[in-house]
Amino acid sequence: METGESIGLTAGDDSDGTHATAEQGTSEELFWQVADLNQNQASTPPPSEKIELHSIWVAECYTPSFASGLKEGFRRLGWTGTDAEWPDHPGTLDRWVEESQHFGQGYTWTNLGIVLRPGDHRFVGATKRRSDLHDVIDHIDLYLYRPFPGVFIIVGQCVLRQEPSEVLNEVLRVRYSHETIVTGSNRITYPAITQKEKAVRRAHDQLRRACVSWFVTHLPGVFASMHDPIYYPTCEFMTLRDAVPFTNQPYRGYDSYLSVLRMDYDYEAWRGDSLPGVAIVQREYGEPARNLVIAGRWCEALGDDESMQAYGGRDRHGLTNALHSRFSGSMVAWALAALLDVYERSLSDLRDDMARTMSTGSAAATAATLQNVESGLLRFSADAFAVVSEMVDYSANERLYYYEVARDLRHSRKDVYGDRHLFQAIRESTLRRCEHILRLEQVVRELTATASAIINARSQERLSQTNLKLQRLVIWLTVVTLLLTALSLITTLCGRA
Repeated sequence: METGESIGLTAGDDSDGTHATAEQGTSEELFWQVADLNQNQASTPPPSEKIELHSIWVAECYTPSFASGLKEGFRRLGWTGTDAEWPDHPGTLDRWVEESQHFGQGYTWTNLGIVLRPGDHRFVGATKRRSDLHDVIDHIDLYLYRPFPGVFIIVGQCVLRQEPSEVLNEVLRVRYSHETIVTGSNRITYPAITQKEKAVRRAHDQLRRACVSWFVTHLPGVFASMHDPIYYPTCEFMTLRDAVPFTNQPYRGYDSYLSVLRMDYDYEAWRGDSLPGVAIVQREYGEPARNLVIAGRWCEALGDDESMQAYGGRDRHGLTNALHSRFSGSMVAWALAALLDVYERSLSDLRDDMARTMSTGSAAATAATLQNVESGLLRFSADAFAVVSEMVDYSANERLYYYEVARDLRHSRKDVYGDRHLFQAIRESTLRRCEHILRLEQVVRELTATASAIINARSQERLSQTNLKLQRLVIWLTVVTLLLTALSLITTLCGRA
């Protein structure tokens, strides 16, 4: 990934319209030039600061209708045959998926190993898989989970290469200028700090999409079927060398580099001993918002230097290895919450389409939409309805739901969240949303049944009217036939006389 191309290091990439010139107001232009200078200085990290985005977690779900696609993806990648680089489970991956589909209740998982490019022989002794990777990705750590019958979840930590991992440093050190847009009678000026914030968001989005693209290409599932990478549940892991992110420190100003990174306050941060030295927040890049950020200071992240020795020391490999060990199970709960986003949208679209068409009063359009909605409901019942029902049982079982999940990440605002931890809040939300989806599915079925009854009644009424017209026509034809017959007889008799 070329830095300039990927993150758009020019101000005004996201805008259109006519650019105003300095001649439109010398004093105003001078004001903005001074503002540009101040904002660029305030938002530029000190030379000692180093901001690194080490890895991006991605999860993909495979419900019953997508399970065959999972096995087909393994076959395309060549991961199902006997593999000398997978000594623990040679030739059993596709069989493991098939057998797991027939298991009853219970949580099971398998380590898929490390995905490397062909010819890359690092990580001696580890389970290795071969695949092409995006230029920004160094390798991918993969797990395959089956939390309950009917659902498989692949969780992958895409560890970035050194240069892409430092791209935010470059973005924050670029000098930006304000931009004035004239559209008709409106004239809007966007300050330099806004241009820098846009560039940071673009950098995040480009890296996130690059990691998601591997799953879309090689192992597509439910989220890939939505044709928008925003639906993929992700989690970014970042460190800073100097500043401590997500802490309430003295006011830094809206244009500080922590503010640009949206790491300047702790009102949305969760912390716990299972992930020491870091905070975890939910970061929105669009709707639905399923992106987490784990961030901390380099020298404190994930424990002291002694505890980090078990994972290879305090370097990028050791940090990502430690996080892979401690957080991959938590991504299962995050992925299930994202799966409900897909189901809620699908059902809401079916409900809205049905209601919108019925309100038009067009019988033909209503009948066509009804057919599409009934087909959609059939697909939903065959897949999502069973999954949601099982998800209710799974989420209600705390022992299963919290298995390998970080259970001590608590929020600093006790007045809002009480003593609940992050995934307890997610679990409670999952149960409520499952109940909502089941009710919504029933509403759509009732709406469809009502529409079908209305269409049938209208059809019966039109059929009755048509039959009545036909009956009247037959009567008239009968009368005419009798008259003609009588006239013919009279004419015949008169002729004989």
